[in-house]
Amino acid sequence: MTVVDANNKVLISSTGDRQVFSTLDLRKEGNLELLEQNSYLWKPSDPGMPLMQRWNNSFYVLELEISSNLSWKLILETSAAPYIESVHRRYIKTLGILFGISVLAIAFAVPVTRSLVKPLSQLAVVTTNLPEKLNENRTVYWPSSEVTEINSLIENFKLMKATLEQKFTELQKAKEKLEHRVKERTEELSRANKELISEIAERKQAAFALQKSEEKYRLQAAEMEQTLRELRKTQAQLIQTEKMSSLGQLVAGIAHEINNPINFIYANLVHAETYLDELLELLELYRQCYPNVEPEINEFLEEIDLDYSIADFPKMLKSMKNGADRIRDIVISLRTFSRLDEAEMKPIDIHSGIDSALTILEGRIKQKLGLNGVDLIEDYGKLPLIECYASQLNQVFLHILSNAIDAIEQRLVLAKSAHGNHQFSSKSDDRGKIKIRTRLLEGDRVGIYISDNGIGMKEATKERLFDPFFTTKPVGKGTGLGLSIAYQIIVEQHGGDLFCHSTWGEGTEFAISIPLHQKSTQLTTKI
Repeated sequence: MTVVDANNKVLISSTGDRQVFSTLDLRKEGNLELLEQNSYLWKPSDPGMPLMQRWNNSFYVLELEISSNLSWKLILETSAAPYIESVHRRYIKTLGILFGISVLAIAFAVPVTRSLVKPLSQLAVVTTNLPEKLNENRTVYWPSSEVTEINSLIENFKLMKATLEQKFTELQKAKEKLEHRVKERTEELSRANKELISEIAERKQAAFALQKSEEKYRLQAAEMEQTLRELRKTQAQLIQTEKMSSLGQLVAGIAHEINNPINFIYANLVHAETYLDELLELLELYRQCYPNVEPEINEFLEEIDLDYSIADFPKMLKSMKNGADRIRDIVISLRTFSRLDEAEMKPIDIHSGIDSALTILEGRIKQKLGLNGVDLIEDYGKLPLIECYASQLNQVFLHILSNAIDAIEQRLVLAKSAHGNHQFSSKSDDRGKIKIRTRLLEGDRVGIYISDNGIGMKEATKERLFDPFFTTKPVGKGTGLGLSIAYQIIVEQHGGDLFCHSTWGEGTEFAISIPLHQKSTQLTTKI
């Protein structure tokens, strides 16, 4: 017992180790667990102490107020060790009783289990391979037991034995009957098998003959298909060759016929300009020397508006000269494009061929794309002369550039249409763009890249792009030979590569790669 004041100072204690006026703090010395109001269970807080030792060292605490005036408390403490020792003895006694009961139960269970298991073991031995024993007519010795359930089980097995014996007898009879029927059926099948073997041999001979005939017809069909492909390819080549030959001759003839009169006009324009300057100078001298002229002359001068004619005539000559320059440029481009005098393979500047194709297509660009405009971006690299068929390469450039213009025109038409695809409507204000790049590649090769921001192509179109007679244009607008011929010119005639990269709704790029110098084997073939 300990009496403490309001500040937990010890006033008196029955415990000798607590000095007077020392501070009593049970929570600092251990852990307090609240049991009821003002009653606690104190346990040591040492974590390394075993659990049972902590219980033995714990004690119960009760706090009571002695007087409300003095605020003194009486703290009663009692050790928990006696109670724990009592519980410990009680548990040991209970466990001893349970252990004794378990030993008696095991001793009693052993003979009972043996008396139950022995007849079951004998029954298991008897019933093992019971059908085989019955089939061999062996005697079966059934066990007996004092247990009613085991005897019932034995009787059931006896009943099953009798049923099995009956079924075995029935099965034996059915087996003998089935063997007889199988024997008869086997004889019938043997006869039918002989007839079937004979028929199969005849059919094999017929099938072999049919197979040889099919192989023969298949080979003929493959040869005909190959011949048809070669014929279509040759036909496309002949058509394009004749077309481009006729076009080249026509272009060269027109260029030649135009070149003579335009040279005459262009040459005389210089003299006409000189004569005009001299006449205007003479007229000005007349006006200075003879300011007063006859009334009829003044009326005629007012009628013809001489001052306007004098101011407009030089402009007219300048326009005529610009037109003549334009006609000369077109004639030069036509002659460069046709190149009838360069039918054999020789070194050329491919930039001139590209420029000639652009000059020929300039009218289409201005007329069909003039409302939105088209930007031509020429990014030419520094290239040496290239051995090639100039007129054939010019055909390739013309086909690809013409298709680029068609693709841009189709995109612009869809963009302006009120019912057009929304995918193209957002690009209605975009200008058409055609970009031409040339580069010198590794391995003595030249790369030509022609791209546009047209409508692009779908995957199904790209797969058949270079097939002869394949076209997506309306009837009468395209033959489907242009890109097929271009592929043959680049790949077969020049040993190069032609690839197409296109995305639907975004545009297309054709990539051409040809060697700088052609092999001697390629010099003998030409469309």
